[in-house]
Amino acid sequence: MNAAFDSLTLAQAGRVEALRPPSAEAAYLFRHALLRDAAYQLQLPGDRARLHGLAFELIEALAGGRAPEPPPPELDSATHRPHRTDAFSSELAEHAKRAGGGLSGAHRLYVHRAALFAERNFRPAAAQDLWRELSEISEGATRAAAITRAGGAALRLGRAKVAEAMFREALDLAKTQGARRVEGVAIEFLAILARETGRLAEAERLQEEALAIHREVGNRRCEGLAYGSLAILYAEARRFGEAERMSRQAVAIARETDDPGAAGIALGNMAAHFRIAGRMEEAERTQGEALEIARGLGDRRAEGMSLGNLAQVFRDTGRPGLAERAHEQALAMHREVGNRRFEGVALGNLATVYDEAGKSGEAERACREALAIFLEVGDRRHAGVALGNLAGILRRAGSREPVEPHLEKALAIHRETGNRVCEGLHLLEFSLLRLVQGSVAEARGLWRDAAEILRGIGAAAKLQISAEEMRAACAQAGVPALDEGPP
Repeated sequence: MNAAFDSLTLAQAGRVEALRPPSAEAAYLFRHALLRDAAYQLQLPGDRARLHGLAFELIEALAGGRAPEPPPPELDSATHRPHRTDAFSSELAEHAKRAGGGLSGAHRLYVHRAALFAERNFRPAAAQDLWRELSEISEGATRAAAITRAGGAALRLGRAKVAEAMFREALDLAKTQGARRVEGVAIEFLAILARETGRLAEAERLQEEALAIHREVGNRRCEGLAYGSLAILYAEARRFGEAERMSRQAVAIARETDDPGAAGIALGNMAAHFRIAGRMEEAERTQGEALEIARGLGDRRAEGMSLGNLAQVFRDTGRPGLAERAHEQALAMHREVGNRRFEGVALGNLATVYDEAGKSGEAERACREALAIFLEVGDRRHAGVALGNLAGILRRAGSREPVEPHLEKALAIHRETGNRVCEGLHLLEFSLLRLVQGSVAEARGLWRDAAEILRGIGAAAKLQISAEEMRAACAQAGVPALDEGPP
């Protein structure tokens, strides 16, 4: 018997484990749930409604009485004041819904407050469902705004396709209702989504359209957020002067409107473009400020993003150990809050750190996981980056897997999404591949094409990433360095 058991595979052993009787506690909880549901179904519908009404009255009374109406979803939630019932708002909404009758207004009130409570406590999955529920019992601008906020929660969860469908639905409704404020917010979200999925020209056009509407209707908070988003786009286009100007306006408006969360976002964006511009001391200091704001607010999503950005500064300034630890902490936070897209970003960045540390197996696994996430969430820009990086990891590890198809796909995506920096870097990678394969003339042409792109966008320093490896490979092959040889 023991010998037979020892020969089982792990999977078979797992099935044997699954067949063992459940613990007494698990059995009790299962039976209790069955009995509760059976007892509930035995009640007549009218009796059930009265019991829900009684439960609603008792919970509301014990929590301090009827909560006040929050500001409409189309307005800034900064004026929203917490109430003792907020912790029970989801339960109150459900009881009011099931009680029916004269509690339909209470149902709407507590669904709205529950959505705000979930949003304020960084629970985007619950917020998405609650805002969507509110939209189904609302009309006009309120309905459009609730759909927009449901889409914002979906976007924070990395559900890009779901979010885009909601934003477009809300935008159409806002236009028919003449709700310009909601229209601006929906366009703002569509701009962010376009940026995150690599459609940069579309993102800039939408962002400028949203900014104009925010100014028109006096939506100061969203005006500041729009400046911050434009700063990211300008930094990626290496328009650093405009990026810094926009970032500073975003920070100033966030402080003017007493919105620390928006200030943290704006500071993080500013730090990111300082890093791209090579201003590392300013990048580290500013990102540290953003990180402290996120921690003070208890915003784990923002904390994870700030940690990941700080890790990139550590890597760029020669502190790989700190970079690895910070990326791993950021990855854990993204998984904790369900920030799927940035889970992919953290894995991709970790892959680079692992690769530079000679941990090729870990680098390959992390890069493949990142690529799968980017394909899942529809982020073509980052999928292209991951494909090109995977090619380099495989080449350096001496893998038998063909890497040329990865590079060809990566370069096609970079050209489609306008990612000139990564187009240049992965042309360098293609050059090194051709050099190893013995095609020296082609390698030299690819190197010069890459150098022309990187110098043309003011990123000549990026050439140094591959220059040492290139010169070593050229010396081994007995040929002049690619940047020194004959035309």
